[in-house]
Amino acid sequence: MGSILVRAAEQWATARGIRHLSAGVHHRNVEAMRFYARHGYGDAGVSLGKSV
Repeated sequence: MGSILVRAAEQWATARGIRHLSAGVHHRNVEAMRFYARHGYGDAGVSLGKSV
């Protein structure tokens, strides 16, 4: 189901001229990292956060 949703989101974005998508995934969520990697997503920078 996840793969179907990712493809649908990509098709939706492409149809609207969106050329870049990002997935907010915590680095400790190894399964999510693997999932998105299988779909061609890769490291696109750094996101900083802070617990308060």
